[in-house]
Amino acid sequence: MQKVDHQPGKWWLVAFFLIALLVATTDQLSKNWIRSYTGEFPAFEIGFISIIYVENTGAAFGLFQNQNFILTIVDFIGIALILSFIFLVPRWYPYLLSRLGEISLGLVMGGAIGNLIDRLYREYVTDFIDVGFWPTFNVADSATVVGTILFALSLLMVNKRLGGANVTVKKHFTAEEAKKIGESLGIDWSKFDVEQYRMGLDVELEHGLHDPATNVTNDDPMITGKIALAHLNEFADYYTRLEKMEREAEGR
Repeated sequence: MQKVDHQPGKWWLVAFFLIALLVATTDQLSKNWIRSYTGEFPAFEIGFISIIYVENTGAAFGLFQNQNFILTIVDFIGIALILSFIFLVPRWYPYLLSRLGEISLGLVMGGAIGNLIDRLYREYVTDFIDVGFWPTFNVADSATVVGTILFALSLLMVNKRLGGANVTVKKHFTAEEAKKIGESLGIDWSKFDVEQYRMGLDVELEHGLHDPATNVTNDDPMITGKIALAHLNEFADYYTRLEKMEREAEGR
């Protein structure tokens, strides 16, 4: 019986935590250097970029000043949501989390931790990167913004990849649509037959077409795909056997 693992890959999970650790560590080291700097500010300038020192009691880029307690709670909630997404979402919606998504969430996680450390121990966040036309920020802010943009991009890429599979009313799936749905669920096509999986999608979709009361998937292609996969995990030729049994029952 073939099994499909819907959890993040072991090494990609390690990469997620390493990226978060690298961002948080870099952020704290850079802040410690700025706080211990004894010279005049700006410490140095490169073009329009200056290194200065600001104690920010608000959020990223100077927003929501003097709201440290609330922002600390928001950081904890954000970290909890990221961890929930990494560990729980793939169980039900594995197609939502791509490698790019894991990397981007690692950046956001590291940024959240970096600023949270400041809020807990100093009740303010150290900002030091000044570009003149934008509020002063730090490494954690940069990682959070870049990670959020990359995560949004990863979701757009997932949506584009699944575009052909998201159809509201269907009677049959094509082999190409079946392959897209299967890949989104992590199916290894060296272990499963695409045509067998396509047959399974049609059969499971047929339950709802015959009787709305048995339409347990509400014609959702991903849920339909999971049901078909569950049967193929039992027998790789499950739907060929089912078709043969139905023909024998009908006397054909």
